[in-house]
Amino acid sequence: MTWYNGERLHSALDYVSPAEYEGALRRSKEQTPRPA
Repeated sequence: MTWYNGERLHSALDYVSPAEYEGALRRSKEQTPRPA
């Protein structure tokens, strides 16, 4: 059980759920090429 509602849309996150926002953030970091 978590201490916050991961399903509720949040205005500070551009009206997406915290879980969706975190997933998108992780995907964007995986796709960003790292400098050599």
